[in-house]
Amino acid sequence: MNQAEQFAVKHFDKLPNSALVSVRVVEIVKGCGPTTVWRRIADGKLDAVRDGHMTRVTVASVRKSMQVPA
Repeated sequence: MNQAEQFAVKHFDKLPNSALVSVRVVEIVKGCGPTTVWRRIADGKLDAVRDGHMTRVTVASVRKSMQVPA
């Protein structure tokens, strides 16, 4: 994991909703594997953006996916 990813994991709660994070950061924050993250992107539960050859996920969609239903 690179320094930017380490920072994003450590300070995830302070990141703005508009921030974009890597799939690896989503794995760590949600405690799941890469296959699960890619499935959630494919089924529209995580909003993702292509950035060249990389895929980034919005912090807002990660937070939304972690909310416990009321």
